[in-house]
Amino acid sequence: EWSRGLGDVYKRQDGRVLQGLILVDRPDQLEFVEIVRRPGQPLDAILRFPDPASVVERQRLEADARTLLLRRYQEVKHRVRIELWQMKQVPLKKRTIDGVVYHVYQGRWFSAWSTADEEMTRRSIIRIEQIVQAYRQLLPPRREGGGFRILLFGSMDEYRGYLQRLGLDLQNPAFYSVTHNLIVAGSNLTRYAEQLRQVREQNVAILRQYDQEFNPAFDESLQQRSRELNRRGGNPEEIALRRAAWLNEYTDLVRRITETNRRNDAKFAEVTRQMFTRLYHEAFHAYLENHVYPRLKTSVPRWLNEGLAQVFEGGTLDADTLRIDAPDPVRLRALQQSLRENPEPLARLLTEDQVPLSALHAAEYSEQQYLYAWGLAYYLSFYASLLDPSHLDEYVGEAATRLDPITRFEKLVRMPLGEFEPRWRQTMLELRPPAARR
Repeated sequence: EWSRGLGDVYKRQDGRVLQGLILVDRPDQLEFVEIVRRPGQPLDAILRFPDPASVVERQRLEADARTLLLRRYQEVKHRVRIELWQMKQVPLKKRTIDGVVYHVYQGRWFSAWSTADEEMTRRSIIRIEQIVQAYRQLLPPRREGGGFRILLFGSMDEYRGYLQRLGLDLQNPAFYSVTHNLIVAGSNLTRYAEQLRQVREQNVAILRQYDQEFNPAFDESLQQRSRELNRRGGNPEEIALRRAAWLNEYTDLVRRITETNRRNDAKFAEVTRQMFTRLYHEAFHAYLENHVYPRLKTSVPRWLNEGLAQVFEGGTLDADTLRIDAPDPVRLRALQQSLRENPEPLARLLTEDQVPLSALHAAEYSEQQYLYAWGLAYYLSFYASLLDPSHLDEYVGEAATRLDPITRFEKLVRMPLGEFEPRWRQTMLELRPPAARR
């Protein structure tokens, strides 16, 4: 159906028409999956969040056709890319406590308090909102209310000072406290923001000088030269050539400034990479606890909790979207090496003592256990399509906890472990990271 051009449609004020599926349509929220199928390429789905006020027209499929399209979407939703939110979509308030100014964000899924400046806070919240949307694609929420909290420090000194006051000695740039339902993270956002401010001020000054001095002076000199040519009967094409050369110079300047802004965005990703990698991981634990499977009502095995957290931790930015379907190349190579040289039976991972997820990950898995948990969760998510509520609800429910871990897992995958494991191993050994998009 998608390939034949059918689907919901919305038209924006700028005239652009997008086709796909309207998932949420409220006065304050619009979620739309744009469906794209380019010749010779697999179907591409991009989850977008247009401003409802910017949409001038909506057209929906008839009920039967839309039901079929929704069913098709369910088959590929785990591979959807997540559009980058716009900065203006992040509402912030200021709060001052003990002389410290915080930028405060209250969203549907989490709240955030940040000591970084306003722009860095917005950039960070956009990234966190993206990953939460990715969580929702893989594990739909059971409830919207409540939500976890994030405390974001704009410098590592502030972060380390906070850890010191708690009596903690952690190397990670982020951690999740289950007891306090709080994620704490730190990065040198403030220092980067100051560098970014200086670069922008320089660029603005250069453009202002062109607009206020150079461009008027050039126009005046060109007019004078034009009058001289008219008096002397010179070549009138000279004026056009000079104007074109000046326009090329100005266009090149704007291009270089635009490129600088692009590099700054890349620098932001570099400065915050370590923090966001861990933050994505911890935020998944918090999302699962708050919105899907709370510990008091369900029992999520640790391999699954840690495996999925690593899947999201490996999310990569692709242009203006976030991808979680591409396997982490470092983990993939390490897992493949282990499977070839020192394979470990899945039964060991599945029968590990169900150590409750501690507030600060005190009881760590071994490196190999983390790899196997990642590989198993990745396979079940993107190749076996077994991590949807219809399968998982039973797996994490109270009745399932009375089964031994192997029997419990075999019910999830609907086959004996001896049949499942070779399939999993073969798939992971043959898996390759996808080529970069162009």
